[in-house]
Amino acid sequence: MSEHLGNATYTTSLPVSTVRVRSGHNPRRRFNQEEHDGLCQTLREEGLLHPIAVRKLGGEEFEIIAGERRWRAAKDIGWASIDAKVFICSEQQARRMARIENLKRVNLSVPEEAYLAQDQLDDCEGDYEQTARVLGWTVAKLRHRMQLLHASKAVMDALMDRAIQVGHAELLSTLPTEKQDDVLGKVIAHRASVAQLREQLQGVSIALAQAKFDLEGCRDCPHNSSQQSSLFAEHIEAARCTNSGCFSTKTVGWVNGRREELKDGYAVVELRTEVIPGKTIPLVMQGEYGVGKAQYDQCRGCAFRTCVLDNTVGKTTGNVEGPLCGNATCNTEKVAAYKAASAPTPKAAAPLVEPAKGQQQAVQGLSKRSASTGDQANGSVQQAPSQPIAIPKAAKLAYQAVVRRGAAHIVPTEPRVLLALAAYGLFQLGRSNSGLTDSVLPPKVRAMTGSSERIGRLLLMDKGDLQSLLVNMASQFLTENPENYVRDVDRSRINRVIVNTFEVDMAPHVTVNKEFLACHTIPAIHLVLDESGFATWHKAQPEGEKKHKALLALDKKKLIEGVLKAGFDFSGYVPSGVRTDLVAKD
Repeated sequence: MSEHLGNATYTTSLPVSTVRVRSGHNPRRRFNQEEHDGLCQTLREEGLLHPIAVRKLGGEEFEIIAGERRWRAAKDIGWASIDAKVFICSEQQARRMARIENLKRVNLSVPEEAYLAQDQLDDCEGDYEQTARVLGWTVAKLRHRMQLLHASKAVMDALMDRAIQVGHAELLSTLPTEKQDDVLGKVIAHRASVAQLREQLQGVSIALAQAKFDLEGCRDCPHNSSQQSSLFAEHIEAARCTNSGCFSTKTVGWVNGRREELKDGYAVVELRTEVIPGKTIPLVMQGEYGVGKAQYDQCRGCAFRTCVLDNTVGKTTGNVEGPLCGNATCNTEKVAAYKAASAPTPKAAAPLVEPAKGQQQAVQGLSKRSASTGDQANGSVQQAPSQPIAIPKAAKLAYQAVVRRGAAHIVPTEPRVLLALAAYGLFQLGRSNSGLTDSVLPPKVRAMTGSSERIGRLLLMDKGDLQSLLVNMASQFLTENPENYVRDVDRSRINRVIVNTFEVDMAPHVTVNKEFLACHTIPAIHLVLDESGFATWHKAQPEGEKKHKALLALDKKKLIEGVLKAGFDFSGYVPSGVRTDLVAKD
């Protein structure tokens, strides 16, 4: 004993009743009844061959360091005293002595070795090399035992009770704790072999090669089968994750980040699990379902330009399907229009009567440049789509700001705007706070229903008539009592009415800067470059084709920086989105 524990302070015979056991102190967690009965028989026949080791406490009390099985047997056969070597030491020293003694003298089970190793590693403050030296193990064996501690208590108990083999415990320890007990019950109930369990776990684990998230935190994870293969004899295929919950949580985090990135290129980013079958269809230029180049280019800035991000866990995680169209009705119309335009037609005869002037309606006063340089391909102007595209909210707000600036610009030079707004404002105020009714308005104004339509009619009135209307309404307003309170002014529509009525040139009110471009997706910025003439200008510069191609390949932030640094003069440019806003019906 002394060669293992050091020199004892003294050896004596102690009353069995003065010796006690500290809970959790002994590395041995299970006492086999058959072995215990055999030891009792040995003590009766041969006596105690080796004294127990104890630590002296206060007074006449002693605590077992090694020999708990012998002490229990002596007590059970009725011995009043037992030979003991008494050590004067601290509790920590006693625990270390107990671990060393048990390793050298007792056949501990694998779980008991794991618990013992954990205690020793705590004493060595997490130093694996020092712990291995103290235990007389290799570092690999120590890591093997520590990995096994990831097994649940039920798994460890089953292993100590020999209900399962070490190979079962090694495989089960790689699963999340909450799943281990459920699988353990099935293994025992079906008497599954280690090979059968390995095959089952292989089917539910996930290859780490499929992960899109950063694997740095997975390198030393107990659920990483690469760790198991270096430690355990029984393991599943290398580099697989057996914790599907953790894998899914990390995948969701990555998918959310990727979804935000894709919003730079698509107005709508849907997840595979959110997509309703048939809701989105491929957006293509040519073929049976093609919309044609002109419309395809316009679709780059559409609010329904969509992609689908695959968020299912597996080999397809992160795949992006797009561009897609999220407006099936619009897409069907555009496909049909392109087919009709592409169909061969007989040569048309000369018209008998020339079209009347103004027969083809267009928004006037926008900008000559916007019609002549915008949307070019192969040196020819592209035919505009038959219907305006749906503009994403951020870009729409930017275009509306241009119209607002245009409307405000005309106010100082056109008194009818002031008079019309004043007349309508007074009418609204009078209707809300006095007895004014629609009857006060001129018949043509009264026939209109919405605020913007009525203001549009007022703008067409003579200056003198507007002033007379103001005087009449002011007189009634001051003499009538308040009644209903109504608010129905749509300023966006009023701005459009003003701009269209006075044919305001919108080009001076367009500012292509960082804030303006940031409102657009990457494809929509490409559309701006095409229709503004930037693309044609840029390609004409030295090595322009190469530089323009490189510019279009940049991410959104760098693309915007590159456009603004290029030196192109956007003066005179009116985005097609502004023109769309000016003809909007709502």
